[in-house]
Amino acid sequence: MTPAEHAQLADALLAIPGITIPATWNIVLDLLPPPAATMVDRNGPPRLQGMSLLSVLRDQPDGLQELVVVLRVVFGDASAGVGEFAQLAGKPASI
Repeated sequence: MTPAEHAQLADALLAIPGITIPATWNIVLDLLPPPAATMVDRNGPPRLQGMSLLSVLRDQPDGLQELVVVLRVVFGDASAGVGEFAQLAGKPASI
């Protein structure tokens, strides 16, 4: 993943309505398997938290796909932001 692609994916993640609410962000992280749930700073600026999460997940087998599944659980399939993120992450918009 190039730095530009990484930034674009982070922008798409943060564009999901409500994801930057601390309680929501914590739920998303808690639903992910380690190391994502433990390696991402939960107190930094949202963009840095998002980029950190994506860095951890891109190095894990199926890490981005696991995030898409968690986003669908938390936000539902109806969220346009989740669909856009899923497409950028390389997963079909629907399961």
